[in-house]
Amino acid sequence: MRCLARAVQCLALAGTCLAPRPSGVSHESRAVWERFGRCLTHAVLCLALTGTCQALIHDESEAEALTGEVDPRRALEALAKRMPGGTVIVTLGADGAIAALGAAHYAHRGFVVDAVDTVGCGDAFVGVYLAAIAEGRDIAQALARGNAAGALAAMRAGALRSLPPARRD
Repeated sequence: MRCLARAVQCLALAGTCLAPRPSGVSHESRAVWERFGRCLTHAVLCLALTGTCQALIHDESEAEALTGEVDPRRALEALAKRMPGGTVIVTLGADGAIAALGAAHYAHRGFVVDAVDTVGCGDAFVGVYLAAIAEGRDIAQALARGNAAGALAAMRAGALRSLPPARRD
């Protein structure tokens, strides 16, 4: 439990909260997820409620688990109400992503690609989205870049090998 508390503390210090993905947990790790993953997800949501967290990024199934809302747009609204000062993003796989920051809403449809393997696509999205925000890009631009990275990752097999390389302009 101390490890969990330290992980949450590190997330708070970083200002960005990313929770474990229940959809991405292997069968062998399911018991660990059931015991600690849900706790961490809710701890991250608590950080959001206290204003410690600046961004909350979840996929559709995670957003549903946190809100009870099957419709991703309704789940986004529910999470955004709980975190009025931060950015909330719900990723939609091949359908792109939606986001809210206060009263402003954003959407990006994603890109059509011939997917080989979707492992790592969400991680590619999150990494490139955060990098774009760190570069000073707005949310709409960051969503587009994140979705592009996820689409590129889907075109190659494997998690690490599928991640697109960083490129500086």
